[in-house]
Amino acid sequence: MFKKNLMLIICGLLISVTFAQAGPKPPFLILGMMPHLTGTIQSNWDNPDLNLNEEQKVQLLEIREETIKAVTELKKKITPLEHEVADKILAGAKPEELSALVDEIAGYKAQATKIHLKCIYETKKVLTPEQYTLVISM
Repeated sequence: MFKKNLMLIICGLLISVTFAQAGPKPPFLILGMMPHLTGTIQSNWDNPDLNLNEEQKVQLLEIREETIKAVTELKKKITPLEHEVADKILAGAKPEELSALVDEIAGYKAQATKIHLKCIYETKKVLTPEQYTLVISM
């Protein structure tokens, strides 16, 4: 019994280290296919080619802050649930016992994806067509 518990603890620690080394994971359902416009814009805030005016900057900052705040809150909910699923399956839980947790994680990731979609849409409305094309190409 002691050896089994020790092995479970070691496995849990190894998984935690693996997650920590992997860096922050985006909490979205669709990965690598949609741009993170406000991040790109922030990196090019004073780029003369982008030529953002002050009104655009105010609007873009509001969109970014709202998006980051909402996604951060969801990540705080997702991460512990993911760890719980990983820990429980390694401890011998049956997949059907984890179904509700997986559904809960999926729901939060769906919410985060919808926030990302809204961010892209709202950001695109603030930019001129030329600015949008430039940001997409950066």
